[in-house]
Amino acid sequence: YNMKNIFRWPPPYVILSVLIFAGYYDCFTHRYLLDDHLVLFGESGVANKSFLQLFTINQESFYRPIGHIVLWMSFHLFHAPFTPTGYHLINFVLFTAVVCLFYKIVLDLTAAPELAFCSSCLYAIHPINGMHINYITANVITLSVLFQQISILLFIDQRKRDGKGTTLSLFFFLLSLLSHEMSILLPVYVFIITYFMYRSDIKYTLILCRPYILLPVLFLLFRMYFHPILNPFKPVFPVVMYLGTYFVAGCELIG
Repeated sequence: YNMKNIFRWPPPYVILSVLIFAGYYDCFTHRYLLDDHLVLFGESGVANKSFLQLFTINQESFYRPIGHIVLWMSFHLFHAPFTPTGYHLINFVLFTAVVCLFYKIVLDLTAAPELAFCSSCLYAIHPINGMHINYITANVITLSVLFQQISILLFIDQRKRDGKGTTLSLFFFLLSLLSHEMSILLPVYVFIITYFMYRSDIKYTLILCRPYILLPVLFLLFRMYFHPILNPFKPVFPVVMYLGTYFVAGCELIG
């Protein structure tokens, strides 16, 4: 079978969307998981804040104002704490966008539609990604990934033209940082793409990575010293990332 026929009609994005729906449609009836109810409806939950308070009041030790906008809008759209189907539908749309952008990134980097399509299908149905639809309040992660992907695509586009990053790419990187703190690792992807995919020397690669390294440093300083709500008199490391746990989890997943 000639796989090129698959890219005539329907287009890959339609096939990927159908594949995701077939794999996750039963998630729409699932209930709340873990801290979903607390993050949404708790005393300091998203539902009990105004739009402005999303930016001025942290969620426990987290500060994810952009990521929580989707939850805030979802609550005001559905306003039904005991029927979570609508929240799962929103997560489905976000995850579908992530998979489609995954296809676009691989295609731009490799110019191989078969590789991009097959890898996107595997990414879409990998069991670990069920959390993006099942775990309602995990859409802050999905949104962060989406913004990182847009940042990467803008970087790739500009890299093809003159080798420099763009202000718009950094803007979406900032949105990802304000969605979930794990996006602080995006400079690693920028380094990998520049050094391994475009075969740039290490010096030039580091020059291109500088603004992507500087931005999270400024973000951390803002969180530690300048944010008026987040403990201004006692600076603390504001990124809730337990490196040992992530290292062990990574080893288990790779294994």
